[in-house]
Amino acid sequence: MPAPSNKPAPPLPASIREALLLRPILRDLPAADTEFLLKNAWYAHIPEGTRFIIEDTPAEAVFFVLSGEVAIENGDRTLALQEAPRTIGLLSVIDGLDRSASVRAFSEVDVVMVPREAFDQLMEQSATFDTRLVAQLTDQIRSAHRHDASVRKNFDDHFHTPNARLVQGPYAMGAFPMYALVV
Repeated sequence: MPAPSNKPAPPLPASIREALLLRPILRDLPAADTEFLLKNAWYAHIPEGTRFIIEDTPAEAVFFVLSGEVAIENGDRTLALQEAPRTIGLLSVIDGLDRSASVRAFSEVDVVMVPREAFDQLMEQSATFDTRLVAQLTDQIRSAHRHDASVRKNFDDHFHTPNARLVQGPYAMGAFPMYALVV
């Protein structure tokens, strides 16, 4: 779904506008910033199965997924399923690198797309938006750290238990097929 260019965005439906402005990154922006955002925001209802971000392509927009569920994909692998509300494509728009993954509508989704140029201009003109953007990014980093800690805890519980001792064999097992991993 390429970013529209050189055309003003049509007005957002009222329910979509309300849902968009409830996103923490956009909540309570100064009136001029809100007006600028809404003037440059494009709404789309995307059917299930539609890939609307393609990996290894330039980042043309940030997507606010307001309803439905999306699949984050890399090559032929699904990396994650994420339910709305979500902000998708933020990092590539900020750092200017190509998309690191594709995004496909796993169900029907409602999205609002803000083209990169408008997003960049909003960052330049609004200190409030910048503060919210930093808060959003730190929240994403903390979430990644919590997920990483959870995975590591499970790994540690099974393989690096403190004070674990290897019991000398031989090992005798019952009459059933079994795989044993000795670390």
